[in-house]
Amino acid sequence: MGLLRAAFDAFLATCFTWFVTACGAALVFILPSDEKTQRQILQPMLGFAGGVMTSASFFSLLAPALEMSQARYGSGWAFLPVTVGFAVGCCCMLACDQYMERHGSLDPLELMQTKLLSGGSPRHGGKKSDGGWSGSPPRADGGPARRRGPQRSSSFLERGGASTPSFDDYDDDDAGRKAASQKRAVALLVFAITLHNFPEGLAVGVGFGGAAADLPGASRAKALNLALGIGLQNFPEGLAVSMPLRRSGMPASRAFLFGQLSGVVEPVGGVLGAALVLVVTPVLPYALAFAAGAMIYVVVDQLIPESLEGAHSTTGNKQQTLSFLFGFGLMMTLDVALG
Repeated sequence: MGLLRAAFDAFLATCFTWFVTACGAALVFILPSDEKTQRQILQPMLGFAGGVMTSASFFSLLAPALEMSQARYGSGWAFLPVTVGFAVGCCCMLACDQYMERHGSLDPLELMQTKLLSGGSPRHGGKKSDGGWSGSPPRADGGPARRRGPQRSSSFLERGGASTPSFDDYDDDDAGRKAASQKRAVALLVFAITLHNFPEGLAVGVGFGGAAADLPGASRAKALNLALGIGLQNFPEGLAVSMPLRRSGMPASRAFLFGQLSGVVEPVGGVLGAALVLVVTPVLPYALAFAAGAMIYVVVDQLIPESLEGAHSTTGNKQQTLSFLFGFGLMMTLDVALG
């Protein structure tokens, strides 16, 4: 009975986080899609999301994991399960990122902007054609497109800028190559969405599973707070996908569809996380730390760089920093006051 209740609670909570993702994506129907608005809204929101996720990782995941580990292994070895779980979570995300880079793309947005929706392959070489720019789009200042690393895709904001190629800017290909390209793009799209959102659902499920098992440091209130925090950071995530797609020429309804899709795997992760913890209770400290490691990796690798992308002034950097600190403080307050 405990397993069913925990799994059901985790499912409802992660459906809420999915719903908030859809609410963020729905702003594409309201907000203008010009580059200035996109930067003014998205960058502070992504900084806020990074603060919320960092705070949730520490206060809702790592702190309970340490408490459970101390109760089971004693103070001398309490650090070991948490350290191992955290390191494995970071390494798994790093390995998945490297796999995606080797296959030519890292995030769902680039896949949707190229192969999945165009049905063909973008032209290469960076030359301007009648239909627009091919290869890497130029920056607005006339310089080459900036990349954070080898084979790394540019940011949501950079790809959504005025220099982003339109969906029609692709060479026609034969039917067989188009079909193969679309199949590969769909597979990579599913993998990328799972990579970046599954750990969040898993964290919520693990929280509810620990509460159902009456383990030290775990409570239903903490699990609900974690779901609320993940929901808060999912709001800008949905918009960060849908708005650049809208700027690239996609209809608003379709951009919304793909924006909310980024949260669709979280209910799956929630149910699996709750079931795993209740079936194998000793893994809970490892599972909580694993989810924390995966979430911190996403913050450092994606949200913080995205929030600072294009912030050329000290004022812009401070704005994103304050947004991060506000998100961290808000989530910490919720966890302490309601947990």
